[in-house]
Amino acid sequence: MISSLRFDVADRQFHSIPQTWKSLMSNLNDVKELIPEFFYFPEFLENGNRFDLGKLQGGKKQRVDDVILPRWARNPQVSRERQDRAKRERDQFPRNALN
Repeated sequence: MISSLRFDVADRQFHSIPQTWKSLMSNLNDVKELIPEFFYFPEFLENGNRFDLGKLQGGKKQRVDDVILPRWARNPQVSRERQDRAKRERDQFPRNALN
């Protein structure tokens, strides 16, 4: 979220799926909505423009960048499949653009 041309405090930004899950499971008042991008546009979890999103306030003062994924989602095969899909879509676009 941007306010006064600055990003919100790093601790309030969505930066970790495991941490968000833990928070949801331990606090019944914490409510989140899954946006459609979770199901078709995984690139929204990446800080592709390398914006400086700040550092967390906790002990390690970890820099906020790409959203941290759960262990089971860090599968190189998933990334390869995503790249293959993107290539197929690029290759098909010119042939189908004028149809």
